[in-house]
Amino acid sequence: MNLKYLTDTELLKELERYVQQERQLSIKVLHHMREVDRRRLYSDQGCKSLFDYATSKLGYSAGAAYRRVQAARMLGEIPEIEEKIQEGLLNLTHITDAASFFRENKIHKKEEKKEILTQVQGLNKRETNIKLHEYAKKPYVRMIPVALSEATITKVELWRGLRPAIHTPDELIGDALDIAITKTERSRNAGSLKKQVYQRDEKKCTICGSTHNLQYDHRQPKALGGENVVENLRLLCFACNQRARIRAGL
Repeated sequence: MNLKYLTDTELLKELERYVQQERQLSIKVLHHMREVDRRRLYSDQGCKSLFDYATSKLGYSAGAAYRRVQAARMLGEIPEIEEKIQEGLLNLTHITDAASFFRENKIHKKEEKKEILTQVQGLNKRETNIKLHEYAKKPYVRMIPVALSEATITKVELWRGLRPAIHTPDELIGDALDIAITKTERSRNAGSLKKQVYQRDEKKCTICGSTHNLQYDHRQPKALGGENVVENLRLLCFACNQRARIRAGL
């Protein structure tokens, strides 16, 4: 199709017209699928369900078929959504997510369903899911697919054994990240402290002045209550550090 002959205005107007026609055609498809479902005509076609018929006979992908089946059934239950679909305020994703939400939360009243669908009009998928979770007074959980190696799965199972109070993947990952974050913060803080001490003590032992085999020492040992702060740290060579430990009775 060659559209180069169209002016900018004509191109935009044609596109808007076709989008509206597409919505109207989509509604016709939904009505027809609903009637096929009502008559169980998919059985005559050798299919076990409307979903099976939509994938095997109509050629829809699994996701596209699922969305249309859910929307067709919702259209039969709540005819008012037809106008919202035509206006572009509701789409198949809105309806599919809402249908799943109704099942999970055991929402059966038609008026309540209509109210929820009204609240998600015009929202994108993420905003829709956040709104649905707010309605149910549940925290929004974003699903992120993660590929794990066999080695990582082994670690996961080991972690479950060590932390029996953890039940869900979210709890497990959250627990592991808390530990990793704490460890990283401590490492960064320790690195910053050591850098300050190293520069302050001019890269040499504060007792004998040696620059060989330097170590970080606590003036007041940690075992005796000494803090891990710049003022309590100093650079000592190995020999001076050993003598300091002996004098401290360690």
